[in-house]
Amino acid sequence: MQQYIPNYGLYGESRHSAAAIGIHIEEIEERSRGQNWVIKPHRHGNLFQILCIFDGEAAVQLDDKRHNIDGWSLVTIPLGVVHGFSFKPDSEGVVVTLSEDTLSSIRQLQDADYLRPVFENAAVIDLEKEGDQRRQLQQYLALMRYEFSAANDAKFTSLLLLVNLLLITVKRQLDYQVMDTAAAPANLRTFDAFRRLIEKHFREHWQVADYAKALNISTSTLNRMCQERFGSNAKGIIVARVIAEAKRRLVYTQQPLDQIAYFLGYKDPAYFSRVFKKLEGQSPGNYRREKQL
Repeated sequence: MQQYIPNYGLYGESRHSAAAIGIHIEEIEERSRGQNWVIKPHRHGNLFQILCIFDGEAAVQLDDKRHNIDGWSLVTIPLGVVHGFSFKPDSEGVVVTLSEDTLSSIRQLQDADYLRPVFENAAVIDLEKEGDQRRQLQQYLALMRYEFSAANDAKFTSLLLLVNLLLITVKRQLDYQVMDTAAAPANLRTFDAFRRLIEKHFREHWQVADYAKALNISTSTLNRMCQERFGSNAKGIIVARVIAEAKRRLVYTQQPLDQIAYFLGYKDPAYFSRVFKKLEGQSPGNYRREKQL
């Protein structure tokens, strides 16, 4: 049976209830308690979210990846990413939701590229050992909740500045996470530019040399950057993006396999199936059937 993934404003709502200001903040329990603490997989076409868990446990789904969270954590959810949660009852935390217009306003406050990794990459960040960062985030979130609920002048401007501080803190934590788990790349901006190029051209099947030329670096430099940050060469990261899109469409759409192959830029659906099977250990059809059980 095909799994239907609803596209919501806020969970369970067809429209964004905070559209008037483009920023929404609520306690986890406000929406979860009435759902028996389970938020079924869904997506938002024009909303970006940050889930902040202060206390409790949760099983988190981000597209086809699953994470178990215990204690202080942040989860970033870009536009279009399928996500769902199963919280331990009485878990504490907040969900911050930003509209596309709000994201555009935030980009105008500073270098637009700085926060791009936050907006484009689903991530789970463990803050259990980051006491100073936790206190800082709690201050920002407490001020945001106050501003959101109050009828103050310049409400949007105040919230926008607080959200910007929140996002900068998230970006720094993402960078620290990279430095803790791998050698820091020589130029994070170049790698971020590489990821943006992949988003733009992965269906065109650009080769590594094409990306390196667009970035004005050598293929060996690009491969080294990718290896340092993700333990994979550039080709592996490019193909992983193609396969991630294939998985999303296999599970969350009713598109026939050949249409998915064509959408992803493959001229021969059989070749697409061979590539998928080589990387995933099963055919696209078997993957779809397994995920739909």
